[in-house]
Amino acid sequence: MIHRYCIFLPKLIKFKLHNHHILDHNYRNKSHLYIEVESKNEESDEASSSSSCAVVLGDEIKHFSHEHELVLDNDEIITNGDKKCCNGCALPILTAAYSCPQPECNFSLHKACAQIRVDKPHWAFQDPLRVRMRFYFGCQFCKHDCSGFSSWKYDDYDFDGPICLRCSEIPFITTHEAHAQHSLFYDRDHKGPCSGCGKEMGDYGGYRCTLAEEEENCKFALDYRCMTRPLTAEHRFHHHPLKLTSEDPYKDDDGDPFQHMCEIYEDRRDPKLWFYRCYECDFDAHPDCVLGKYPFIKRGSIYDIRFDSHQ
Repeated sequence: MIHRYCIFLPKLIKFKLHNHHILDHNYRNKSHLYIEVESKNEESDEASSSSSCAVVLGDEIKHFSHEHELVLDNDEIITNGDKKCCNGCALPILTAAYSCPQPECNFSLHKACAQIRVDKPHWAFQDPLRVRMRFYFGCQFCKHDCSGFSSWKYDDYDFDGPICLRCSEIPFITTHEAHAQHSLFYDRDHKGPCSGCGKEMGDYGGYRCTLAEEEENCKFALDYRCMTRPLTAEHRFHHHPLKLTSEDPYKDDDGDPFQHMCEIYEDRRDPKLWFYRCYECDFDAHPDCVLGKYPFIKRGSIYDIRFDSHQ
């Protein structure tokens, strides 16, 4: 027996929060109805853009963001004593990456960044975002000044500016190491302080705990700026990697006022807010002191502060 409503369910649907068509290919219990069709009638451009979740790349590629061919390098790339940075996301390259063999170019991409398509699906938009390589732009979500890949949506008045690669990669429902016990979901209308930095949510809201409306009434929420902070970072004042930390390691101590100090700024920090820490050396510092003012501008770039979009 089947409900009248269920008989008329469509065989193929598009769901805004998922990039691919939703089909049931797995369930085979004969006591239940399942829907299974082949997407033969789909337009060729849609089929090619959603045929797989990742692009398979070879050892040598031609990427839309660079004029020369890029060659895969499986070793950690060091340039003049410093780690080379990715032109796509501006973060250091620590694993396999594609680099331009031309010595004058100094162009590299993380392997993951090289897989970014020109048309990038996003859960918030019906049509894909257009990905471009930009020397400089201000992200509308996290408010960081950035260089590298930016995503644009021209025909939507509500999202009329660029979105950085980090913000565009966050799904509608996600998790974060600082709140691993519950999932987080995007809520543009959410108002209140960010659990990471203590600042009020911006115009585009943020991510809050899925149990905020339940009996637990969990108040955990993060803005885009904290959602995209690197989980590990390096600083020239310290020789070990620093881990982004949300729990106070001194909460059970007697309350020494010098325990909650930023070792870089040499001033007190709020123990309730996030900080970077080396557990081996008890080295703590404010996130902005570790990352600097322009963490997502590629190192070595010439940057004119007169064009700072957030001043």
